[in-house]
Amino acid sequence: VDETSIVSITVNDPNRETANIFQAAVDLLIPRIVENQSLSVDAVCGATSSSNGIKAAVADALTQALSAAGTDASALDNFYKPIEKNAAAHETINVDVVVVGMGAAGCAAAMSVAEEQAANGTEVSVLAIEQAGLYGGTSSLTGSPMGVNPTEYKTEYNGGEDYVDAEAFRQDWYAYADGDAKTEMIDLFIDNSGDTVDWLVYDHGFWFCQPRKEKETEFRVCMDFVFDGKKEKGYEYPRAFGNRVEAVSSYFDQLVADYTALGGRYMLETKGTGYLTDETGSKVTGVRAIGSDGTEYTINAGAVIIATGGFAANKNMMERYVTEPTGVATSWPIFGYTINDGAMIEAAISERGVSNIDVVSFAGLTAELAYIKSCGVIVRGIRSAADYEYESAIAAVNAHLAEDIDTVFIPSRPEHSFISSSVVREIAAFNGDIKGLVPNVNINSIEERLCKHGK
Repeated sequence: VDETSIVSITVNDPNRETANIFQAAVDLLIPRIVENQSLSVDAVCGATSSSNGIKAAVADALTQALSAAGTDASALDNFYKPIEKNAAAHETINVDVVVVGMGAAGCAAAMSVAEEQAANGTEVSVLAIEQAGLYGGTSSLTGSPMGVNPTEYKTEYNGGEDYVDAEAFRQDWYAYADGDAKTEMIDLFIDNSGDTVDWLVYDHGFWFCQPRKEKETEFRVCMDFVFDGKKEKGYEYPRAFGNRVEAVSSYFDQLVADYTALGGRYMLETKGTGYLTDETGSKVTGVRAIGSDGTEYTINAGAVIIATGGFAANKNMMERYVTEPTGVATSWPIFGYTINDGAMIEAAISERGVSNIDVVSFAGLTAELAYIKSCGVIVRGIRSAADYEYESAIAAVNAHLAEDIDTVFIPSRPEHSFISSSVVREIAAFNGDIKGLVPNVNINSIEERLCKHGK
């Protein structure tokens, strides 16, 4: 300090801070404190505790300096002046593709799109945005991604032999999920994760140990990141890696460097807040976002990729989409970041016109559930006169139980009047063709579950 201001801030000992998170606070927070001569600057998103620690240390240093100069301690208040946001600032950005979120999925998606554009000879027009002050997300703090039989990797390290029976792994996963997972996503992972590992290793400098079994499973799919405390015995590595966080952070540094070298752009501390649509509201044409300084962004894009993680840090969403349908408690410990607030997931639900749709499981009376959910109408489908007679009796009972709730009957189209759940189950259980009886998107999951259970 000099007589009136903070001249510079130096951090001597980060102690046990997580390196990449702490460095984000050093790189972003400290310059803002010096520039604004104020400790009222916002903490860096994703590095809140580190930011608050730095601010507390600076306040302590200022207090000591004021005391040494014989200045009244109240002078410290001069370094807490409020920071004005750029409330009126607005910027419009036009790109081919915008990626929201720069965890592992977002960084990989941005890189993949940039590579495809470059390979096609077109100008790279990709923008990735991230609400935290650093990229990598929770993945940069983890140690064991999964991959299934990466072709180049197994050729180099395992004589070309598979590490796992992919089909057995697939069926085991199906059985574990017991119909509660999207099988097409399981297939996507099993069929493509090996290629992704090869891409990360041989194109972008990632290092993984050979696949290992995870606890009680028999499948070798967990591929630990290489760091100085985790290396394959007998292998010589071209460099030191540092501890786990330092090593994994360096892998993401290389991936993002490769991305920007192709012309890709990214913006940290920029939070997606909603979606842009065309005049009909039927097509997403970009996103709205806001920066840490209050600047609002309109990002027009030909395609939008949402890679914002889940919603474990959003208590309301956890209760609504986890606890209510399943009964599973949502007070889980969160390791890593607590910024996965599901904001863009909520925006997709509400802004795409389905904010009033819930999928819930319950035990009890339908009329009672309708009352709890503040529903005024129960909708029932009918296929025939027999259905109408049966449903009319049910409607009368519901009216007796809850007189403020009405029942609306919707008749089926004639071509669908013979379809019932029992008919579909019977056909699928005996490997019959249920195409045309259910939506195409549901065919695989229905067949797999019914055939697997034999019912």
